[in-house]
Amino acid sequence: MTAFMLADAAVEAGAHGAEAAHGAESAAHGAEHASGGFPPFDPTLFSSQLFWFLLAFGILLYVMSKKALPAVAQTLEKRKNTIEADLAGARSASEAAEAARAGHEKLIAEARAKARGEIEDVRAKSAATMAEQTAKSEADVAKTIADAEAKIATMRAGALANVRATASDLAVEIAQKIGGVTVSKEDAERAVDAAAGRSAA
Repeated sequence: MTAFMLADAAVEAGAHGAEAAHGAESAAHGAEHASGGFPPFDPTLFSSQLFWFLLAFGILLYVMSKKALPAVAQTLEKRKNTIEADLAGARSASEAAEAARAGHEKLIAEARAKARGEIEDVRAKSAATMAEQTAKSEADVAKTIADAEAKIATMRAGALANVRATASDLAVEIAQKIGGVTVSKEDAERAVDAAAGRSAA
């Protein structure tokens, strides 16, 4: 906007001093042709050069503001949006990776807990089975020992009965043959029992 105002002011100034400028330019051209100097350094042409400079600057500013600057701003905005989208994607990927890691650790913890539980169950079942087998074995051994002891006691009682009867018979026979005394079997058994009692004592 300022460039356009400057350009308008320069055009108006140029219109008012056109005639004077024309005379000055004619004189300058004559002097230039006479002296052969470089036109941009000619002080008589500064006003005209300033006018065209302002006009060119205004046109350039207009083109820049309408074409180049919006394109640059659009490019910067697009780049900003791309960077923000990339950062958002990176954050999302990081969050997803963190969630996956947490889920993996949770599965591992659950698997370990399940394995420990199964091991404890197997250990408890093994201990119970071993205790049951041990108790059964002990019961079988105790029964075998009791049966053997009962059998031994029966055999011992039978052997003692046989010894008592044999000893009584021998006592009756010895009393008849040696002493000529007839001893009843009951008396002989009592004598044997008395002798066995004394022997045991």
